[in-house]
Amino acid sequence: MFFSCDLQVWLKKNGSSNPSRARFHQWPWTRIFSHACWLIWKAHCKQLFSEGIPSSLEVQQQCLFHLMEEVTMGTLSHKLLQHNHERSWTPPKEGEVRLDVDASIRQYSQATCDGVIRDATGEWIMGFEKALGAYPVSTAEILAIKTGLEVCKGLHISDIHVYSDSLEAINMLIKDSRTNHPFKEEIEETRKLLYEEWNVIISHANRENIHCADSMTRTVQVASQDVILYPEIPAWCREGFWRDKRTMAGG
Repeated sequence: MFFSCDLQVWLKKNGSSNPSRARFHQWPWTRIFSHACWLIWKAHCKQLFSEGIPSSLEVQQQCLFHLMEEVTMGTLSHKLLQHNHERSWTPPKEGEVRLDVDASIRQYSQATCDGVIRDATGEWIMGFEKALGAYPVSTAEILAIKTGLEVCKGLHISDIHVYSDSLEAINMLIKDSRTNHPFKEEIEETRKLLYEEWNVIISHANRENIHCADSMTRTVQVASQDVILYPEIPAWCREGFWRDKRTMAGG
């Protein structure tokens, strides 16, 4: 029941009910409803002050982001964004994959992206590369995350820990991109993937800890805007791959 009754009755009913739902099933409905009302009110205020109004999809994503915040032992944590301070390449947890991504700008401002997917033992699952077109580096880094998630989706992988060396790209995905951002569509498409029905975590990594993805970006002269997949370790990644295997934390 939405607005088929008096507003006060509607608010009271939604504040005390617990309807069945698929997308937000892990949180109490009262928490979801209060967050959604607050975000709709914020959107209304933005419209009043001519700041542009977010789409319904943006409101849903913002709601999910806030719901994923938790306080444990007095410390704020987040299910999507995880702060890691790894000294060497760290394998993902059992049942997860680690997705390292990187991007670079080549001649005439043409961007490319690359990535490597590995399992909990550090074994190679898949590598990929793609020509993106003319983009600034921060947007290219976002599209590297998007491409990597699309590859994982194609491989039917649902538990993913993404590592990027671009804090700017991560912050742009987490925060409101605003309606006037020149690459708002690319940001929103990537953000939509993050909030799909799977388990995704994003962490920042130092460049030396995503060595394989970085070496692909520096070595490959990719021209295709189709994703090129590498089910086997390419020659230019072998040295970095075996270095990670020897030194990986927990190994």
